[in-house]
Amino acid sequence: GLPLVRQQQVRTMPQDVVASLAAEEAACLDDLRACLSADIRDEHTAGRGWAEVVGSAALLRFLRFHDGDVGRAATGFRTALAMRKRTGANEMRRRLHSADPQAYWDFERLPHAERVLTAWAEFLPTRTLDVTGDIVLCFHRGLLRSYDELVRTVSREAFLEFRLAREIQLQLLLQHLTETQGRLVRQTVVVDLEAMGISELIHHAVSPTIKEYRGTFDTLESFVMFPETGARVFVVNAPIVVAPAWRVLKTLMPPATAAKWHFPGSRFPSVLCEAIGEEALPDKYGGVGELPMPPHDCASRPQASNGKGSWSPRVHRSPSLALSSSSSSSSWSPSPSRRVSLSNLGPVGMTGSAADRQQRLSAAESITSQEFVDAREDLPSTSPTPRPTMKPWWARGPRIRSLAKEITDG
Repeated sequence: GLPLVRQQQVRTMPQDVVASLAAEEAACLDDLRACLSADIRDEHTAGRGWAEVVGSAALLRFLRFHDGDVGRAATGFRTALAMRKRTGANEMRRRLHSADPQAYWDFERLPHAERVLTAWAEFLPTRTLDVTGDIVLCFHRGLLRSYDELVRTVSREAFLEFRLAREIQLQLLLQHLTETQGRLVRQTVVVDLEAMGISELIHHAVSPTIKEYRGTFDTLESFVMFPETGARVFVVNAPIVVAPAWRVLKTLMPPATAAKWHFPGSRFPSVLCEAIGEEALPDKYGGVGELPMPPHDCASRPQASNGKGSWSPRVHRSPSLALSSSSSSSSWSPSPSRRVSLSNLGPVGMTGSAADRQQRLSAAESITSQEFVDAREDLPSTSPTPRPTMKPWWARGPRIRSLAKEITDG
């Protein structure tokens, strides 16, 4: 079964991806298959003739990644096969393969996932497909808990093994959806830079320590072994300096790659809804889907409906002094057992043991708007002392008064 998706735009019966190709591209794909016939035969002989590695869709990804150049695509394919052997990708694929394709949506089953995702989840899928049938991944501040915790609790070898497993599982998922839809399914990524300063972005991009820990997998191996998996990238809530920096960076990219990046600015909700679809878009960005959260936040996420059939993340707001619509009747009065004295709550989250802080926090969060109004009456008056009346600027000092007089007379 497919996740939530606009079914009228996505075929759900197995289809041959070659049948949807133009004649010229189909001919190039045949040439590439003939060029790699010996390599493909060796993979089948070794028990590695997997569709996502040597099938038509896999060859098509290499062909499109290299702009239809059969020679370059063949070289890239052979390089990928050698790299899969060197990195242990083939052994990892055997571990992750499942008879149930729905298992490929579960990233918590990956090796070291509990520790990695708790500290530094980065990209997580929304478990939905966009209007074209591509999977949707999200990157936002809530997924990035602490890079220091990641380095402290996860060894470099374990982190790289998780990253490899993540890409292999995505490859398996994309292959399943490609066979289901009869088209080359890719990824649509939403990158939310809200609450991320430019100094933090630069630090993670150029820090030697971070580069040493992460290695070259994100910038080399993943592109060689898993080409043409990205469809579109939407960057929202970006710092103001990102736009001019992007205008410079895109000149260094291939035009086809640069065209996949989009910066919709302040109108991103309408742009994302049109390009991705409300069903596949998290509610934070104007859709009705659920924002993917790391494991350490999933258990504490409040189960409060947003009225659209999904759940909204917790939003902390100051208590409002206005009555809510449900308690606007003049005959409403709080139950005596619910009367709360604010002076007894203490400084929430500031002092005492963890249990005491949690108890005070729970008590504070349970106060309704009307009870907050009633409780304020129990507090001593804290009216501020009136400020002394200040003389106007033209009456402060003889020199200013004389200048003002000269101006007025003149």
